[in-house]
Amino acid sequence: MQSVISRPKFVCLWLIAALAMPTAQLAAQSKGSQSFASIMSYATTFEELQRDSEELLATQRRLIQQRDDAHARLQQSEKDLGQVKSAEVMGAMRLWEANMQLQLLQLDFAVLSSQSTLRDSASSDPLLQNRRPSSTGTIESGRVLSGNIQQQQFRTVQSINLGEQFKQLDLASRLVVERRQKILNGLEETNRQAQQWFVDQRKLYDRYLDQADIAGVRSQVQLKSALRELERADPDNLSARVVRAITLVRLERLDEAEPLMEELVRSPTIARPVAIALKAEVLARRGETKEAQKQLKELLKLKEIPSQAIWLHAQVAQLLNDPSQAVRQWNSLLQSGSNEVAAHRGLALCYCTFRQRSSNQKRVYREALEHAELANRLTGDSDWSCQIALALATAISGDLDQAATLAETAADSALLEKQTLCLAFAQELRDGSIPVWEF
Repeated sequence: MQSVISRPKFVCLWLIAALAMPTAQLAAQSKGSQSFASIMSYATTFEELQRDSEELLATQRRLIQQRDDAHARLQQSEKDLGQVKSAEVMGAMRLWEANMQLQLLQLDFAVLSSQSTLRDSASSDPLLQNRRPSSTGTIESGRVLSGNIQQQQFRTVQSINLGEQFKQLDLASRLVVERRQKILNGLEETNRQAQQWFVDQRKLYDRYLDQADIAGVRSQVQLKSALRELERADPDNLSARVVRAITLVRLERLDEAEPLMEELVRSPTIARPVAIALKAEVLARRGETKEAQKQLKELLKLKEIPSQAIWLHAQVAQLLNDPSQAVRQWNSLLQSGSNEVAAHRGLALCYCTFRQRSSNQKRVYREALEHAELANRLTGDSDWSCQIALALATAISGDLDQAATLAETAADSALLEKQTLCLAFAQELRDGSIPVWEF
């Protein structure tokens, strides 16, 4: 209650003090207030995600309890089934049970695993290669599986309810079958709710990953405020564990991130591809090139690679000085229709950094500028990292003065040490040299 009362007082005192400030000082204070708001907004987003996760975890645990209770009741009624002499009815019952148990056992896991291999396509210029987007059919394949099993269950129910064999059973046997059916009907409803839970869980995972600092553009203060929220998450919150690992890597707390990554790499869940890509990044930053490349090969064996893992893969390729692989991954991300801003910005920065390796430098300059302009257009010229990409693309095209102005504009929307970085870029451009973006 104390914090609720004191906050309005603080705001009023700030406003009174602000009115007495000179214009320049007020502008600086306003900028600081906006920075504080941005930091708090990032942390608050994770608070909201945690609440949604808690609801989903409670639903998961409830469904598991319902499933286990039903299975216990089925076990208890096994002896009674000996009274049912019809092999056809017994077979239909067993099939129905097996189908539902197969689905409901998945509730013990966070969401599906991935396997198989992707295919690449390449052009002759290593900096101008393309790659087809990876397949991300996890949800759809799950829906198809669910639909097929539901159809089987429907046919099974028909065979039990309408089949001549059921009608020919004696009264005692009919009562046994009807009791069994009642339990199975309850399991079928649990199964229906479980399918919706899987869809909701996947949506929540994507919402968490949308907030992860995959690009490394958040300030340290933002990351630390987010980490505090993520560390409060339920241990069973898979999404929070993935984003916590990414956040620890961005804070360069690699020793803390490593055991979490290893756990996620070993888990047969949707988090595994991102964890593999993140592990590759950590290895690359430590200079363990061969081990990093090994992890990327493991990633490429997977059939279903989410956009966030492709994004990380592109950044790791840049760390490993492999621009052709990086461009393939950025184009894959772009063609998949996911994270367009990141893909355009990534391509622009990649072309700027590795431009001298291309046999067609004029085209590379043009591509860098086009992608940087698209990234800025998509963000409404409000993202400092996209503006820096545009500044660098403008610089390699020959206009260093305009590039410096763009870098100074980027500083206006950047926070803390990222603002300092933008201003350092601007100064270097004013001095006549083109800075290098460190991936």
